[in-house]
Amino acid sequence: MISQSGSDYEENIARHTDAQVIVNTTSAGMYPENGVSPIELSRFPAIEGVLDLIYHPAKTTLLLEADALGIPNLNGLYMQVAQAKQASELFQGLRIDDSEISRIHALIAAQTANIVLIGMPGSGKTTVGRRLSENGGRPFVDTDSMIEEQAGCTCGDFLRTYGEAAFRKLETEVLQKVCMRTGCVIATGGGVVTRPENRDILRRNGVVFYLKRPVERLVQYGDRPLSSTPEKLQALWKVRAPLYESMRDYEVPYIDEEKAAGEIERLMKTIWTDHL
Repeated sequence: MISQSGSDYEENIARHTDAQVIVNTTSAGMYPENGVSPIELSRFPAIEGVLDLIYHPAKTTLLLEADALGIPNLNGLYMQVAQAKQASELFQGLRIDDSEISRIHALIAAQTANIVLIGMPGSGKTTVGRRLSENGGRPFVDTDSMIEEQAGCTCGDFLRTYGEAAFRKLETEVLQKVCMRTGCVIATGGGVVTRPENRDILRRNGVVFYLKRPVERLVQYGDRPLSSTPEKLQALWKVRAPLYESMRDYEVPYIDEEKAAGEIERLMKTIWTDHL
């Protein structure tokens, strides 16, 4: 056990690089201090599992690093549910089957996770997002609309006036605010995948779904410099398709609005059950 005092503490943690399991019991990385991590997992080559007792955000920087390294990991929500189950038994004098822990954990995890939609411009993210919001009673957030509200102009005008680099910077700032929230449906702009740092922002409290629609069926946006013609859309798709693949948790084909929303809802019901 590493603490601020005693024989094992932060300064001599290097002598434990043979550790196989790491459990974070500190508040490092807890909301609103997203982005903080108590250690770097790359220093522990023998690690086989990571547990972080924090559950907001759902994915701390420590757990995101574990994901990137392919290390099995879990946040503290399951433990919180198990504690609540035992407390209920003690206070009410009744017996609750242990299977309820997994059921309630999966229910809470699904309800509090953001549903994040990524995909090409015109792939139906806003339409599917609104359907998911209506079906599940979740708040709907369109990041392009938030950018326009903050900038005081349309996304197309902002791109033409200030350029894509400035637009992407503003987009990341908006994402950081939006993705602090939980239980939302978030439709992102088509270029959100062009900044690698957005990956962790989207996944802290969210499950990322790539809404994949055939390029010939994409809706063109005349006011967007990057997707105003079929030729521009095709060129854009060739660059961005691998980025969507690398940033998504799940891929959902867009056949129509109802089928895409239904598939996302189905996946959201099984993700945490399968994980455990």
